[in-house]
Amino acid sequence: AADFVARAAARVADGGLAVCALDTELLGHWWHEGVTWLAAVVEEAGRAGLALTGLDDALERHEPAPAPALPVTSWGTPRDLETWSGPAVADLAWAAREAELRLLSDGHEPTPTALRELLHLQASDWTFLETRDLAGPYPRERAAAHRARLEEALTGADDPSACRHVAPHLSG
Repeated sequence: AADFVARAAARVADGGLAVCALDTELLGHWWHEGVTWLAAVVEEAGRAGLALTGLDDALERHEPAPAPALPVTSWGTPRDLETWSGPAVADLAWAAREAELRLLSDGHEPTPTALRELLHLQASDWTFLETRDLAGPYPRERAAAHRARLEEALTGADDPSACRHVAPHLSG
């Protein structure tokens, strides 16, 4: 963490902004120490006097520089993002987007259950597993179940215990 903060501080020594973009699924899921590392980075940044800010706040204070041309990439192959939204899984990607729009168009504050189910529905695991044919019908079944529970939550049948295995500390 100290080396990471020192490199970030060096990048912004003459002003400007350094952005640290992380795949949040990485933290704690694939990299179990990731949450601890991030906490150490935040603590070390405070000790080093390196100001941290949210991206929205940073964009209000800094003019974005033109982005360098980067190749389309993904940790999936063939580096064209088809893992997440290609023809084999386009229906899953569109269903997740439609569910998001449904939740947002409701006009009410979404319940915690509805938000959790949307996040589970949007998880890239379903499309990854389906694209790679790694789990038979499981990814589509899970996506359909999350979509159904989201719809239940949006229609007033909000049962937080339905998520007890996902987030036991949030259930009664």
